[in-house]
Formats: sequence, C-alpha cells, structure tokens
Amino acid sequence: MNNIFLIASPLQVICAYEFSKKYSADKNIICPIYIQGASLRNKQIKNTIEFFKFENIENINKGKPFFKKLNEIYAICQFIFLRIKLGGGNYRLIFGDFRDKTMHLSRLFFKPKETFIIDDGLASYLAGKNFLSKSIFFPKVNKLEEILLRISCQYKYLFESRVNLFSVYSELLVGDVFLQNHFSSVRKKIKNKNKKFCENMAFYIGTKLSERGVLTLKDEIKILRSSLVYIRSIGKECTYFAKRSTSKKKLDLIEELGYKIYIPEYPLELYLMNSEYIPSLICGFGSSVFSNLPKLFPNLKSIILQYPIKVFRKKSDRYEYNTFLEIFKNQSIEIINIDI
Repeated sequence: MNNIFLIASPLQVICAYEFSKKYSADKNIICPIYIQGASLRNKQIKNTIEFFKFENIENINKGKPFFKKLNEIYAICQFIFLRIKLGGGNYRLIFGDFRDKTMHLSRLFFKPKETFIIDDGLASYLAGKNFLSKSIFFPKVNKLEEILLRISCQYKYLFESRVNLFSVYSELLVGDVFLQNHFSSVRKKIKNKNKKFCENMAFYIGTKLSERGVLTLKDEIKILRSSLVYIRSIGKECTYFAKRSTSKKKLDLIEELGYKIYIPEYPLELYLMNSEYIPSLICGFGSSVFSNLPKLFPNLKSIILQYPIKVFRKKSDRYEYNTFLEIFKNQSIEIINIDI
C-alpha cells in the first residue's frame, strides 16, 4: 500500500507527515501543487517538505489563478499521467481541500482503497459537519456538472465512495469517518523542547480577508489599530506574521500602525518548532493555528481577537466566522471583542 498526498499548502504538508506516521505505507508519495506566480506560497511548501524529509516527490504545476478552468483541466491531465507513471498497486489517496473538485476527480484515476481529507483550517470542520457526517462525499455541484457526472457514470461513485477526515477537529464530530490528528509525531520534531518565552512579545496571525473581499481594507486596518491598542495595554509589542498572499500596500499600512512585519519562509507551526525564543502570546482574528498550537505548544498562550460581525460583507462569511467562534467558546482560549 502506498500513500499519495496531493498537497496545496504548508499546513497540509505538516498533516501529511503526521498521517504518514500513523498510517504506514511502502511509499509516501507527496505531490505538491505549485502555482505560477505564487512564489512565497510555493517556497513555504517546498521548505516544509524539506523539513520533514519526504523523499518521493512528484510536482504538480498550475498556471496563474485567473485561468481557473484551464488550470483544472491541466491538473487533471497531470493526475492521469502520474497514475500511469506510478503503475499498478494499492493506494491511499490523501488531499487537503474537500471543496476542490479537481482533487476529488483524481479519485477516478487512482481508484484508491481509501480516501482521506487532511486539515485545511476551518474548511475541514465544515466539510465534516455539512457533508461527511451525512455520508455525502463530494461537494455541491451545479446542474451542468451533475449532468456530466451522470452521463459519465461517475456520479454515484464520487458521492457515495467513503471519504474519511483526519483532523484536529474530528473530536468535535461524530462518526467513524472522523479520525483524530493529535500531532504526536510532529511534536517529536520540535527542536529544543525547553522553549524560552519573550514575555513582552506577541505575534498577530495575518489574514487575507480584505484580499478575498470578506471586508474592506479600511475596516481591516481599523480593526488592526484597535487590536494593537489592546495588545499594548497588556504590556506587549506585536509582530504581524504575514500571510503568503498579503499585498505590499496592506503591509505598509500595518507597519504604519506600529506593528513589526515578518514575512515567513515557513508556516507559523514550523517557525516556532525551529526557534529557541518564541513569543509569549499568539493572537489574531481566527486561524487553524488556534487548533494546532495547543497540541504542539501547550504552554503557549493564545487569544482570539474577535472581529465585529458587522464588517463582514457576505452572509456565508458571517456564518463561517460564527461557526469558528462557537468551536472555541467552550475551550481554554480567551476571546476578546475588538470594535472599531
């Protein structure tokens, strides 16, 4: 049995390593999906793969995001060629984004014995809650997609062939398709178990909310200004740990507020694992980090700085954020309301 990982983010690489230690295989074949023009994203994925010393690597390349349909077709062709190259044998197929139909279509070519979703932030929890718990194993399709799948006789296979979730969120879900990720193997890779905390230092986890149109840049900057006032009121200076896709314009505005800016070559989890000195506080709007870090660094304090719901433009974004907050209301992480 071989494990095949289709990887589209640094977090998915971390989860792939954990999975590979829990579900042993003859080979762990990791297939990073690199996107043209996304240099920092691609670099973080590459660095994370090297950190965990994956040996069997098959790159998947995609063009720039605005050629979406062409990129999807090209990716599918690469999945087919990869299947031919790997030849026969039994496979587990593991990928990170339940919503990505291209990833699901790869199930048709690999015909895996088992299929798993690994963590991709809150999207993993929502996939479990809204689909997998109801034995629905393919995301929503439009009428044309449904017709094409039925004509090709693949509709039943994709919607009914079991997909499992290997996730930190599985403890919140009920069903035998949900398998818990404890990060126990990843934790063993931490350098210098006796981390030294910088008591006056906080990290603010960056977002791409305004880039995605979830809220306006103006509102995001206002919230960050109020957040910094709170962080300084508890005696800490703050470094903004930027997202891969954060624009220079936004970073310049954040720096003007008084944040230090850090543009990472590794995801936060690996940055902390490699560092001798780490901040005493991790804070931010909301991130998978708040689920992952307690399992890796139980003594590291985290605070969720809650954004006002009124700033969100779409109903779907308000729903997702309320779902995220609901998950953490009964956990040990403190939630602080930030207003503008």
